[in-house]
Order: sequence, then structure tokens, then C-alpha cells
Amino acid sequence: MKFKGNLHVHTTRSDGKLDPKDCIELYKKQGYDFLAITDHYKLFPYADEYCDSTFTVFNGCELNYDFKNPNKSFHIVCLEPDDDFVPNRNITPNEATRDIVNRGGIAFLAHPAWSLMSFDDCLNLQNIIGIEIWNHISHAYSRRGHSGSYIDVCAASGKKILLLATDDAHFYDTDHFGGYIVVESPSLSKQDLLQSIKEGNFYCSQGPEIYRFEREGDIIVAQTSPVASMAFLSDALWAPDRVQSGKDGKCITQGIYTVKPNETYVRLECYDQEGKTAWSQILYL
Repeated sequence: MKFKGNLHVHTTRSDGKLDPKDCIELYKKQGYDFLAITDHYKLFPYADEYCDSTFTVFNGCELNYDFKNPNKSFHIVCLEPDDDFVPNRNITPNEATRDIVNRGGIAFLAHPAWSLMSFDDCLNLQNIIGIEIWNHISHAYSRRGHSGSYIDVCAASGKKILLLATDDAHFYDTDHFGGYIVVESPSLSKQDLLQSIKEGNFYCSQGPEIYRFEREGDIIVAQTSPVASMAFLSDALWAPDRVQSGKDGKCITQGIYTVKPNETYVRLECYDQEGKTAWSQILYL
């Protein structure tokens, strides 16, 4: 079964404009199946009270570590740590992610492009399951929502990561419903969803759907909802079949890409006629 959700959102418990109840109801009405409340340095221990057979709410928080450079910051999203986890502002990012994992949670890096992180910052961050390739509020307010270059540098360097798309909504005007993940999971339970996320059984999107993205011998096959074009991104510097599109403005639903010598990974981006994008997970070759 497939479930749609957002793993990064803020409420009045920190600097968001909606209280948790109204935020959850908003995403429910939009057709989402799960949501993580991730206020700054403040966990949401009431998450289970909002879970039912049709909707799941995750307990989480966002940790941000600002250093001497006022224009650079590490923002780390934490999901479902043990009850004894206490967010700590006075440690390093790597100490924070280690603490999250040691207390049963999962961590991922938020909006590196918006944060003006260096590639080395991302490469040296440990104990994260992935990186946000899309952060919608960073696009809506700063036009730095897409972090694809960070993804490619990490993948080309051998760092195995998952890709996430989130809203990171604060104001609920133009910063919500712009990035989500679609998880293939046996059920909507927290345990099943988190296990499926850890295993990478999901894709990221603003609208298009990805039905298939897998290797068959020397080719990689992609099947999607109708899109204007798709791109097979990798560490091969040149690939004549990388970008594929329909003729005469028509949409396509399938792409076939030939694996190149010495490629170590391939990932898919597909773009619909409205400019909305979907992102696969990375195929490590």
C-alpha cells in the first residue's frame, strides 16, 4: 500500500502559525496519510493522541546548530526518539545525530542549499538516513529549495543517503503542500512506516508519480505518471540519453537509460507540464 506524508512541519509550539490540531486537520483534508510535527528543539509527545486508523502523526523536532558564520547552519530533523531523549543545543551536529540514533530515533539533514552548507559539511555529517532534496518553504521564501547538487556530490563520493521532500511549513500561506514522500508500506502503523522509510521504499514528489525505477541488466527502466520529461542523473559527466522527453510537446510515461562504464549511481528526476518534479531514491550500481 502507498501512503503520502510530510516529515517536516512547524506549529505554534515553536515558530509556526497553526497549532498542532489545526495543522494535522489541514493535512488530513489535503489527502495526506501521515505527518511529523517537528518544532524547533521541542518534541511532540502527544503524537499518539492524534493517530487513528486513517492517519499517523510522528513525534519529532528540528535541531539547528549555528556557528561563527552567521550565514551557515546545520538543521537536523529528528523523528521518534525514545522518551528519554532531550534535545541539546550545546553539542556538535555529529554528537546530536549520534545521540538521536542511540536513543532509537532517525535523523535527516534539512535544506542544505538554504543553509549555505558546504559539500564537506554534508559529507562529514554522520548517522543521518538522508538529505532533503526539496524543502518547500526554502523555495517559497528564498528560491533555494532544491538541494540536488548536494545529493549528487554525496552519492558520487560514495555516501549512501536517502532523498526526502518536505514542506517545512511555518506560515501556511505559500509554504505548504509543496513537497512530500509516498511510502510503500504494509500498513499505516508507525513501525511499518518507519521501517519502510529506513529501507528507502518511497519516492519524493511535488505532484508526479513514480511507479517503477529499477535496473534490468545494462539498462534502467523508469515508469511514471504522464510527465513532460525525465532525467537520469548520475556521476557520468556525459550521457546522451540522460534527458528524455516527449515529441511535439506530448507527455511520456516511460524512460530507458543505458548504464555507462564506471557509473556508481543513477537517480531519476521527472517533470510534469506544470513544472512539478518527482525524485526517485538512488540506485547504487
